[in-house]
Amino acid sequence: MALYALIAIRGAESIFRPLERMSTVVRASRSGKTQRVGHVDSRDELAELAHEFDAMLDRLEAHAADVQRFAEELEEKVDQRTSELRQRNQELQRTIDVLRETRRQLVTSEKLAALGELTAGVAHEINNPTQVMLGNLDIITADLGPAAAPVRKEIDLVVEQIYRIQAIIEKLLKYARPGDYAGHLCDVDVNQVVKDTVSLVLHMRSKRDFELK
Repeated sequence: MALYALIAIRGAESIFRPLERMSTVVRASRSGKTQRVGHVDSRDELAELAHEFDAMLDRLEAHAADVQRFAEELEEKVDQRTSELRQRNQELQRTIDVLRETRRQLVTSEKLAALGELTAGVAHEINNPTQVMLGNLDIITADLGPAAAPVRKEIDLVVEQIYRIQAIIEKLLKYARPGDYAGHLCDVDVNQVVKDTVSLVLHMRSKRDFELK
């Protein structure tokens, strides 16, 4: 009976030991650890089951590694595509900015062209009467002769103001149509240019006060 008991215990151990090892491997796999049943001394169905169990775990681990690799490759491709899209968006934004600036310049050019045409027409309409006024003043001065002496100061003042009107018209043409006057270099008094420029905008103070620097 003792011999039978020993044989029974050995047989039970050969059965339960692989099962316990497989149970340990299952618990380890659940906790995320890598563990295998390993070699089993017996050559029965349990040993074959343990071997297949390890092979299944190997395949699952390889599959998980493939999935991880594919996920990393996909993430890399997504980052690459995102970077390309970001770069294209930046290029598109730069193109939009260039188009906006070009449109602004075109609008400004059109406004300046229209202003030049308007100013040229106004200048023509003003210059003609001023020339007539100068001519008539010369005739009046010549006809009066010495009799114009008492009002000579007033006549000179009128002539001076007429020339001032013509100078203002000429300056307006230079501002409105700078292309027509470009390329003609000459020495100028910068202070006088500033004064002439200021005189063209001072009338705007009647609508809104401002400071010139």
